Amino acid sequence: MFYPIDTFTGEEGGKQILDLRDAITNELEESLPDSFMFIGGATGVSSGYIDFISWDIREVLGRVLPIANKHNLDWISFRSFRPGSETYYIK
Repeated sequence: MFYPIDTFTGEEGGKQILDLRDAITNELEESLPDSFMFIGGATGVSSGYIDFISWDIREVLGRVLPIANKHNLDWISFRSFRPGSETYYIK
């Protein structure tokens, strides 16, 4: 899953980026303990990334939109690690 981080700047930007990733993953883990497992993340130039395992991807992706809205994200997308997979635009 990936989302914008280009609005985080200054000395606190790095901390805010990690805090956002932690908030998103914690909310998914708490609300979907049988469907979502966080396995890692990364920070790019303009996007943050959450790597996860899902046992019910529809349930997980259905929960992402309210979380994105709560954190005022302009957009959030999903792409499988499977070769040739397409990007799924959630918001």
